[in-house]
Amino acid sequence: MALPLVSIVIPTFNEQDYLLNTLDKLRRQIIYNGIEVVIADYDADQNRLTKNIASRATSWFRPGRFKVIDVDKRGIGYARHQGALAASANILMSFDADAYFTDPAGVWKLIQPIVNGKTLMTCCNTMLDPNEAKDWEDKRIFMLADIVYRLWNVGESPCETGLTISRDAYFDIGGFPDVTIGEGTLLYAKFVMRYGLNSKVRIDDLYVQMSARRPKSLSKGLSLDGLIQAYDYTKAFRGGETLNVG
Repeated sequence: MALPLVSIVIPTFNEQDYLLNTLDKLRRQIIYNGIEVVIADYDADQNRLTKNIASRATSWFRPGRFKVIDVDKRGIGYARHQGALAASANILMSFDADAYFTDPAGVWKLIQPIVNGKTLMTCCNTMLDPNEAKDWEDKRIFMLADIVYRLWNVGESPCETGLTISRDAYFDIGGFPDVTIGEGTLLYAKFVMRYGLNSKVRIDDLYVQMSARRPKSLSKGLSLDGLIQAYDYTKAFRGGETLNVG
C-alpha cells in the first residue's frame, strides 16, 4: 500500500464537542485521499466519549489511514510526539481537535513546499472562529482575544496548529518536547538551531480557525483590562509594541 502524503496528528483530551467537526472538515480537503489522521488520546482511562466520536469518522478516510491510539496522560507535547511515532507519512502535520481550514486546499498548501523540496517546515496563520463571537457577553473581550491569537502570525515562531515538517527533520531534532504548553515554540527553537532560520516557510494567505474555548476559559473572571495586559505581554514577547490604552 502506498504511503499517505501527510499524517495529521491530533492530540485529544475531552474533545467530544469539537472533534467530529474537525475531522469532517479534513475529509473535505482536496487531497483527502492522501491524508492519514492519527488521534493521540491522552484521557483514555477516564473518558471514552472522544474515542467513540472518533470511531464514527473511520469510514471517512481510506482504509488504514485513520488511527486512534491511547497515550499516557503526560500532556500535549508528549501526545503530539506519540502520534508522530505512530504516523506513516514522510510529512507530519500537527493539528488540534478544535481547528479547521476554511480553504479546501489548506493541507496541500502546507505540504507542497516540502513535497517539492523547497523547505523542511511550513506553517500558517491562526485566528479565532468568528462564529463563536455570538457566545461571548462582552464582544470586546472576544475581539481582543482574537488579536492575541493573531500575534502569532507576525512573529518568527509558529503556532503548533498546522505546523508541518518533514518526517526526517522532525525526528532528527528529537520531536515535540514532553511539556504541557509551548511545545510548538520549543520544537521550532530546536529546528532553527539545527537547520537555520531560512528553512521554514509561512503560507501567508492560509488561516486555520480555532475555537474560542481556550481564551474563553482563561477569561472567566478576567476584566477587559486584564486581557489588554495579556495582549501587551504577548506583543512584547513577540517583539512588537504594546497597546496604549491611555
